[in-house]
Amino acid sequence: MKSPHLLAFLMPLFVGCSPSFEFECDNEVSQTLASPDGKHKAVVFSRECGATTGFSTQISVIGTSEQLPDDGGNVLVMDEDQSVFMRWQNANSLVISYPSGVETFNKQSRVNGVRILFKTHK
Repeated sequence: MKSPHLLAFLMPLFVGCSPSFEFECDNEVSQTLASPDGKHKAVVFSRECGATTGFSTQISVIGTSEQLPDDGGNVLVMDEDQSVFMRWQNANSLVISYPSGVETFNKQSRVNGVRILFKTHK
């Protein structure tokens, strides 16, 4: 007969050893542009989450004193490595230009009180 105490001891070991299918991602910042009033910054970065996903170009708008979170872009996510141009129209409006024909995801028109305007270029 097996001891119930032994099972209680071994169970956390098996649960702790279960395989995890989450990938660790890396963000590499390529450009940061502060808003005219200094309250926000737009950050362009490449995100890579393992060999099966490849790189993507992403953009986040965060507070000037904030660090870029270890997360995906909160403004725009684009497939692969893309050339992006940004400029602030004013303290609350950011213009983002990216190549036409690029597949985009999570395209937001307002983030953290900043209006986002998108344009495409060749």
